[in-house]
Amino acid sequence: MNISEIEAFLTVVKKGNISIASKALFISQSTLSQRIMSLEKKVGYQLLFRERGKRNVELTELGKEFMLIAEQFNTFWVDMQSLKNKNETKPIIIGTVDSINNFSFAPLYLDMLHEEKNLDLQIKTFHSYEIHGLLEDHSIDIGFVFSKKHNKNLITKAIYTEPMFLVCHRDSPYYPYIKAEELPRCDEVFLIWGPDYLQWHEQYWNSDEKPYVTVNTGSMLVNYLIHNQEAWAIVPLSIIQSFHSFENLVQFPILPKPPNNTCYQLIHRYPKPSHIKGIELFSDYLNKYLNTCEWIEEVIR
Repeated sequence: MNISEIEAFLTVVKKGNISIASKALFISQSTLSQRIMSLEKKVGYQLLFRERGKRNVELTELGKEFMLIAEQFNTFWVDMQSLKNKNETKPIIIGTVDSINNFSFAPLYLDMLHEEKNLDLQIKTFHSYEIHGLLEDHSIDIGFVFSKKHNKNLITKAIYTEPMFLVCHRDSPYYPYIKAEELPRCDEVFLIWGPDYLQWHEQYWNSDEKPYVTVNTGSMLVNYLIHNQEAWAIVPLSIIQSFHSFENLVQFPILPKPPNNTCYQLIHRYPKPSHIKGIELFSDYLNKYLNTCEWIEEVIR
C-alpha cells in the first residue's frame, strides 16, 4: 500500500461519501474507487460497504480495525516528510557588528532570502569582543569583525578592505584634504573601527581629550552629524553610502589618509554538521557579492 491509497481511504471515511471525498482530493470518483479497491486487494479484506443507490459508505468490522493502522501509517508518513524537509533546510547563524548587518551586508541577506527558499537565516548583531566567544560555543556559525584575534579554534581571514573618509555637515568649516590635526577633537563623533584605526587616530588626537560624543555603532553616527554643523567623524565608505538620503552630509578625503577598514571573517574549525551546507551556501553568495560592491577597495582571496 502507498500513501495515496491510505489518504483515499481516510478521506472517504472522514467525508462518508465517495463523491465528496473525490472533490476534497481533487481526483475523479473512479480514481478514488480504484485506490480503495487496490488497498483492499493488498490488505486482503474488504474495508468499506458500498451498496448501489446508497450515497454514504460504512466501515466493515475489519475496516474499523484497519482505520487505526491507516491513521498511524499517515502519521508516520507526515513525520517522515517533516524529517525530509528538515534535512533540506539550510540553517545558518550570522553574528557580526551593527555596521555590517545594517549597511554592508543588507543587500546580500535580501538576495539570499529571495533566491533560497530552504534557507533558515538568522542574523544577529553583537560587539566585536563578543563574537569570538559566540563562535567558540557554536552560538553562531560565521562572524565578521574589524579586528583579528588569535584563536586556535577559529579560522580567521581578511576578506575585504574599504577606504575611510571624513563625514561632516555641508555647512561645516571642513574641506577636502583637510589635515587631521586641524579637526578639533571636541567636535568628533568618535567610533573605534579597529586597532589599526585607533593607532592612526592616536597620532593626531589626544585620547585624554573628550570628544563631542562617543558611539559604539555605525547607525548612531548620523544622529549627531546632521544636528551639529561642527561635528565630524571618520567613517568607512560602506556606511557613507547609506547616508545618501541626508542631503546635508558630505564626505571629504583627509590627510594623511586613514588606514583602510579591514573586515575579517571568522569560522569555527569544526562547525556544526547540520549547518555546514548553510555555511557553504552563504560563502558562495558572499564571494559573488563582494565583487559587486563599489565601496570595497580590495577583495582579499
